[in-house]
Amino acid sequence: MYDQEMLAKLQATWPETTDYLTKLGQLNNDLMVLREMKAADEHIPSWLELLGYSEDDFMKTPTAMEVLRFLNQQGIVVQSRLTVPKFLEFHTDQEELYEAGEESTPEVLEVSPPLELRDEYDAMLWALPELQEKLVEWAKQTAARHGSPAPLMTLTQATILMLVVRALDHDLNKSPGWQAECLQSALSSEFYQKAAHPLP
Repeated sequence: MYDQEMLAKLQATWPETTDYLTKLGQLNNDLMVLREMKAADEHIPSWLELLGYSEDDFMKTPTAMEVLRFLNQQGIVVQSRLTVPKFLEFHTDQEELYEAGEESTPEVLEVSPPLELRDEYDAMLWALPELQEKLVEWAKQTAARHGSPAPLMTLTQATILMLVVRALDHDLNKSPGWQAECLQSALSSEFYQKAAHPLP
């Protein structure tokens, strides 16, 4: 009934014609429009659509500074970060500013706007085994808490989970149930599963 009513409304917009082929073309166009409208009505948006992200957004490699900030927010400290000279320099400057009363925190990872390192220094941070190990360990624990234990997890999967959790932290819907559903969807998604077997 709904389709017939919509078709009648669409036909009412047709220009007057007595040409059979023109009418047939108009009818075919209207039926295609109806099919598209019906498909849109029946479409159930995915968790990615609801969040306003695409798979590509979660496949990007974050900077090491982003990872350090994220782990710091989770209460996880990467001690070896201070072995990277440029980071140590930022860290020392921040502590001095804090002691002088010019900053509200001695932790360089908590300043706003967030600091970033040049690519070569960031790569030195990314190369720290402790950074990679602690991110993967956090990701394993997170996956296990959401019903997807992963004794073996790649660094790519760990960064995907980190980016999903970070996106959820910025989402307006702070419901724990909604966030848990999104995480479970991410853990069972095809692109996350494929990241367990990266191409050589």
